[in-house]
Amino acid sequence: MSYDVQKKAADATMNLQNARRDLKKVKEDEEKYLVDREAKAQVRLSTTHRQIDGATSTLDKIAETIANKAKEYREKFTKFISGLVSMLDRADKIIESATTLQDTAERTLESLNEAKEHLDEMIISASSTEKELKKREELVEKRNEEADQKLEEAKQTADWVKTGKRYTIKNKKS
Repeated sequence: MSYDVQKKAADATMNLQNARRDLKKVKEDEEKYLVDREAKAQVRLSTTHRQIDGATSTLDKIAETIANKAKEYREKFTKFISGLVSMLDRADKIIESATTLQDTAERTLESLNEAKEHLDEMIISASSTEKELKKREELVEKRNEEADQKLEEAKQTADWVKTGKRYTIKNKKS
């Protein structure tokens, strides 16, 4: 009979050691996963920022070019408006060019807004991953507490076998 109790105690101790080893491996794997995800997110964020900065710079140059051209042509129109019909034709062409540039600027702005929405979606995705990891940590802590309780029970059983006395197993569940 005491051999069965010793075997059960040894099995419980072995199971506890295996559970702790598995827990350590899960924690290491989880840390590697978090580091990889963070690095990928940083690269994506950096790339998006560069794209936004480049597009903003391009928009600023386009707006400056449009403003400069409009000012230049306005001055020319003021000087030569009285008799230069050919300048009116040229002005129409410049206005069409400005409209095309404005359309291009609007399309670029729409593209930037889409990139911003994509970035917002990535932020939301990262937030949900963080919540999932928190749940996993709570589960690991709960299982660790259960393993500690089983170890305590195994120690008490082993002590009972050694001394021949029976102890009441304390229930430490909270």
